[in-house]
Amino acid sequence: MKLTNYSPTVQPNMINGRGNPVSNPSDARAWGADVSGINALGNAVGIGLKMAEDDMTADVTNAMNEYNKRIDDLMYNQDNGLAYLKNENARNVTQLYQEGEKKIRDEVFKMVPKYKKAQDLFIQKANASTIAGIEDTQKQAYREHQNYQMAVTNDTIETAQIAISHNYDKKGFIGQRLGDIRAAIYANGQAYGNQWCKDKYEEVAGKTVSDALAQAKADDNQPAVDDIINNYGGMINPAYIRQFVAGNNAQKKQNFMITESQQLATKFRKDPQGLRDYIDKMTIKEPTTGNYGSMILGSFRNMIGAPFDIPGGTGCVYYSFKAVRDAGFDVPDIKDTDSAEAWAKRDDVNLWRGPDYKPQPGDMAIVSNSMYDNGHAGIVTENGVIQAGNHNGARDVYETQDTDPETGLGGKIYGYVAFSQLNGGGVGPAKDRPMTPAEKERLYKATLSEINLLDSQDRKVKHDSLDSVKQQMADLASQGIYDTQTYLEIARRNEGVGGLTMADMLPLVNSFANSGAGIAGVSRRRSGSGAGSTAAEKRERKAQWAEAVADGTLNQTQAENALVLMDVPKGSSEFNSLMKMWSVASSGNINMEALKERWLNENRSASRFKYALPYMMNYIVGEKQAGKTVSQSDAYAALVAGEEPEYLWVGPGGDQKVAIKKNSRYNATGIYSRDDDTGVANFENVDGSYYISDAELNDIVGGIPVEEDDD
Repeated sequence: MKLTNYSPTVQPNMINGRGNPVSNPSDARAWGADVSGINALGNAVGIGLKMAEDDMTADVTNAMNEYNKRIDDLMYNQDNGLAYLKNENARNVTQLYQEGEKKIRDEVFKMVPKYKKAQDLFIQKANASTIAGIEDTQKQAYREHQNYQMAVTNDTIETAQIAISHNYDKKGFIGQRLGDIRAAIYANGQAYGNQWCKDKYEEVAGKTVSDALAQAKADDNQPAVDDIINNYGGMINPAYIRQFVAGNNAQKKQNFMITESQQLATKFRKDPQGLRDYIDKMTIKEPTTGNYGSMILGSFRNMIGAPFDIPGGTGCVYYSFKAVRDAGFDVPDIKDTDSAEAWAKRDDVNLWRGPDYKPQPGDMAIVSNSMYDNGHAGIVTENGVIQAGNHNGARDVYETQDTDPETGLGGKIYGYVAFSQLNGGGVGPAKDRPMTPAEKERLYKATLSEINLLDSQDRKVKHDSLDSVKQQMADLASQGIYDTQTYLEIARRNEGVGGLTMADMLPLVNSFANSGAGIAGVSRRRSGSGAGSTAAEKRERKAQWAEAVADGTLNQTQAENALVLMDVPKGSSEFNSLMKMWSVASSGNINMEALKERWLNENRSASRFKYALPYMMNYIVGEKQAGKTVSQSDAYAALVAGEEPEYLWVGPGGDQKVAIKKNSRYNATGIYSRDDDTGVANFENVDGSYYISDAELNDIVGGIPVEEDDD
């Protein structure tokens, strides 16, 4: 029978059959068996195991998620997260983390399945997280510890700087507070190293001193400025301190000009020539500007080749101090390092600096070496090395342990004598020097400005006072009052008020008396030289005018106008004669202020001085017309001579003796000389001699019985 459905691709499932052999005898399916049930059972077991493992992984993952979430909250909770602990509060952050982590681990561990593989996996992952957390918190604690130390340091700095701002002018206070700052920086900055501490202190100290210096200058506290510069200037940037000191010196000169001009304006207000002469002899105290440290160094280098052996000391110290003296500073003759250190440490010197000091050119460095603790010295140069002046010249000394046994060069810095801080750190010693022509002219002009200011102030006061007098007189005139004596009484009451003189007010007397007469409907005679005026009025006006002329109150125009208002016609012989007196007063040849001062020093009546002036001035005019020179003493003699009495005999029987003063006679009549026996007199501006009787003269001048006190 033919197998019509046979397919040669189907392999027989017989061991001994023809065809291909069974490929996998252990597989039942290779024999054609129905194994579907068995396969299903095997697959079910594998899937179950896989599901159990997946569940374990999921449970561990879930537990780790919860663990990580709680650890994150422990570290970064906005209210109390450990990561936000700062400064001293972060000191035990690692311990707090470990305690918090243990609590979280214990609580979350309960979520892990109760078989070893799952628990081991959780512990492994949690341990890795904990190690990282401990490392982070340890870094945080260290970082915040440093921050805390810096915060403490910054608080110390700020507190010290505030204290200095209130007490910078107290002696030694800045140094004490800088000591606090230095101690805080070195105590709290050790983690950064000594060099960092040194640099930090120099930075802070420089700013602190600069701020104190700026505040002292703003407060115009010059003594404090000088003290800060002298004692702490070396802590400030050298370029800044030199610039500051140069500016401060310029301000000192400006202050000198202002102060001196104000004093000179008062002293020489009426004596311009005296002002010139005084300024020509003045000197000015002025410190030299610039870096005098270089001056010291240059002076030291000039000593190259000088012998090292110095009796009683060593050349390195001797020539260092000599260089400072040669540069213009007052320092002692010191020849050894011990004496140099002792001198620099004196309270009144305060130039000793320790090895951490940042030296400036011109400072003296003392070096320790293998032979001596402080056995060598030299001057610091611009590039920081030390020029040692021994053994045939200056040499460089470096900080090194290796020491040349012959020269002693090398070693370590023992300390410094801060010559660069002498007299202000950046300026040389103040010295008196003659003023330059430009400075003299500047001071002269400044003084004239001060004089003009004083004059302006006086004019304002005088103007206001004169307005008050005008108002008082205007009130009288509006009532039709024309009596001259009434107006003169107002003038007398106001004499000296606001600098007013009778010469200022006499024109007002005439003017308002005339106005009052006009309102009253009467006329006042105003013809001739002083017509209508009594001899007393004329004498008063003349004396007041002369006083105003003498003290410089009236210029030429004002003097002429005053005479016209005094009813002295312009161009008249009397007018011309009086203006000659103005020329005498304004020439400056006679010091009117000195005359008055001598007058008062001799206990003469202050009120009589003005009456003595016209007589003296007339004397000077006459002497000058005669070609003679009048000295200061001649003028004073004439002033006193006018006070001499002239005796008159009056009364019905001519037996009453009265006395008048020569200057009173002159002021009232113009008589400058009269023969007592004959009565023949010489009158001002009148040619020839004329007789005037004792009785007539007494009626005009008004004699006083000799029994009475003329004053």
